[in-house]
Amino acid sequence: MSRSLFAWQLVCLLTTRVFAVDLVMSGGTQTLGGDHTYVTVSLTNGARVTVPTYNGADMVNTGSLFIQAQTVLIDATSSISARAAGFQDTQCNPGNGPPGFTGGIGGCHVKDSGGGGGHFAPGGVGTRDCTGSCVFPGSYEQDCGGGYISTSATTCPDYSLPASCTNGLGTPDIRGPAYPHNVFDRTTGFGAAGGDKGCRDGDGFTLGKGVGGAGGGKVIINATVSITIQGTINTEGARGCGDGNDSGGGGAGGTIVLLAPTVNIAPTAVITAGGGLGGDSQVKSTTTYPECTGTQMGGTCDDCGGGGAGGIIYIKAAAGNATSYRTNHTVLNVIGAIGGACPLCNGEAKGGTGVVQFGSEFESCDGIDNTYDGLIDEDQPLTPDGCPSCIAGVPYDSCITTGTTGTTGPQTTGAQTTGPRTTGVQTTGPRTTGAGTTGSSTTGRVSTATGTSTTARASSSGSSTTGAGTSSSASSASSASSASSSSGSVSTTDTAPTSPTDGTNAQDTGESPVSEAMEYVARIATSVLAVAGAIIA
Repeated sequence: MSRSLFAWQLVCLLTTRVFAVDLVMSGGTQTLGGDHTYVTVSLTNGARVTVPTYNGADMVNTGSLFIQAQTVLIDATSSISARAAGFQDTQCNPGNGPPGFTGGIGGCHVKDSGGGGGHFAPGGVGTRDCTGSCVFPGSYEQDCGGGYISTSATTCPDYSLPASCTNGLGTPDIRGPAYPHNVFDRTTGFGAAGGDKGCRDGDGFTLGKGVGGAGGGKVIINATVSITIQGTINTEGARGCGDGNDSGGGGAGGTIVLLAPTVNIAPTAVITAGGGLGGDSQVKSTTTYPECTGTQMGGTCDDCGGGGAGGIIYIKAAAGNATSYRTNHTVLNVIGAIGGACPLCNGEAKGGTGVVQFGSEFESCDGIDNTYDGLIDEDQPLTPDGCPSCIAGVPYDSCITTGTTGTTGPQTTGAQTTGPRTTGVQTTGPRTTGAGTTGSSTTGRVSTATGTSTTARASSSGSSTTGAGTSSSASSASSASSASSSSGSVSTTDTAPTSPTDGTNAQDTGESPVSEAMEYVARIATSVLAVAGAIIA
């Protein structure tokens, strides 16, 4: 087991801080993508940082923002937004998603409405046109098949045969699939886009753009001292819109990661990676939903685009430094969005709920990657008599001979129990019969229905207005190669750090990461001083 994530982060920051500057914004707006290292980050008086939209090729500098600093403050009036900055939709096609996955199915695959994009849960199923009433599952849209078409196409390959895929079962369904992943993987983490409105019946090529909602982007904040959030961090998916009395699917929510020895989240904070609403043909506010500018705003309301799925919010503080979000009713939103607003089908097209996870948790024996590090059921101890305690997601607490030497049978004394980890290695604590208990960590997934997170307040629109704000820079440094542009009088420079990609268990909860890291840094400093002395001599 490698040294803990916090220790690595602290070493990285302390050994590169000479190159760092402050990001201090009092009002104003700035577009900022990629990796940035600062000493202090302070966003106050309506300051707004917007992450640039994913360009289809660069998942580090577009769609994503990774901030490393000592302290980070976002006051109650300020925000960081990667809303709709993830995977994008294209006209008459399924929504885009990560390699090996599509977003919501739509466009030339369907007649009427697109499916919602997926992320840590599947998106919602769009519906067919309903006359008088909808009858489910027969009124669910279904995937008629086909691939992606060219952006220059003017017809679907088989649009003249819209009735060729009506089986009355709504299968294959058009939901964007779920794709859980390591939250620290820099090459993924965006919400998938919703599918475009139906084009298979011959329309959909006149608007010039798709009406499926884009997925949310990714924001990672890693501080060596503290993170204080009083305002908003938003990686929601965009909503679906309407065209030709048909509807696009909503985009899935993205990823938010907060890592620090102390994480303070105020009651005023809104931290949201919720899915985007499914589309419909009705009037919408283009202030709240700028993505629907120029789309249909009235007409027949007879189908509903699928809602986007929720993303993931991952929060980790050092052991013993309690954070405030558990008791102050902070909004931590990963709710899957409802479908379009048409009364005939509104309740039938909801996207799935994503994941809120607190980093004190560790891997359970359940066949699931509880810590989102790309590994399943790792670091499980041996049983007292020396056999594996977890096999294929099933917990065992002893070796039981079942006719073949060395094989183990099912656990008979209840659920596996574990004690606290030490120095990155999980050790076995006392076991109890019956229901079993865990050590210093809480159980696996936390949904928004448990009380630690609630449904969303009104989301921010994703649009930005340029203020006349001010900012200050503590020192000068070379500019990072990441995407960065600003308006008003905001000015920052910094260097782009590297981040771990070796798949180590980032959720290790061993000995104090701060003290461990400080000892490591001290050794580095001693070596550096020795070398410097030799050079001077």
